[in-house]
Amino acid sequence: MAEREKHRRQAEELEVARKRQFLERESTMANQAKAERDDFLRIIQRQKEEEEKERQLEEEKKNALRNHANVIR
Repeated sequence: MAEREKHRRQAEELEVARKRQFLERESTMANQAKAERDDFLRIIQRQKEEEEKERQLEEEKKNALRNHANVIR
């Protein structure tokens, strides 16, 4: 009887440990996924900002050429 109780307690302890390990792993993976998503969004934002700067630069070049053409005329 004592042996059976000992095995039952060990099984319960193992189950608790498994559940705790699962929750810890799940939390770690959720944190990792959030960090990766945040990095991705930062990269996308940086790319958008760079594209906008490039568009502005192109617009400035066009305006400079237009102004230059007007001065020459």
